[in-house]
Amino acid sequence: MFQHLLVMRGDSMISKHWREDWIYEDNQILAFDKNDTWKRVILSANDIKGKWVHVDGKHQWQSNSDSPLPRCEYTERDDYNVLHRGNTLYLTKTGWMFEQDNKKVIRSESGDKLLAMEKGLEEFVKTDPKSFGYA
Repeated sequence: MFQHLLVMRGDSMISKHWREDWIYEDNQILAFDKNDTWKRVILSANDIKGKWVHVDGKHQWQSNSDSPLPRCEYTERDDYNVLHRGNTLYLTKTGWMFEQDNKKVIRSESGDKLLAMEKGLEEFVKTDPKSFGYA
């Protein structure tokens, strides 16, 4: 399990951000379907959605998956019910970059309809762990 803590530089407040439960190379997952429903999926070796790519001395991890709406939108919006996340993590000399190519989808029995697309880019710079010893 990973517990992500949100700590702001220059602030001593600690916020429990979100958590992930991981089982290394598990072939059984819970996959988001739509609204508040999840389904158990058994993956074959060809079904693995995340992968590392190493090209020209650059290293990145790519993954695509469906997810519920982010908390900030779940309470405010009802015009879509699935966020199809495209994630790429790039390792850099000072940390990593997180690039998101997301699609807001209306999923129904008749199929998926694309409502909107969004692009996000976040930079994470490795910091001396002593700076966050209180966390």
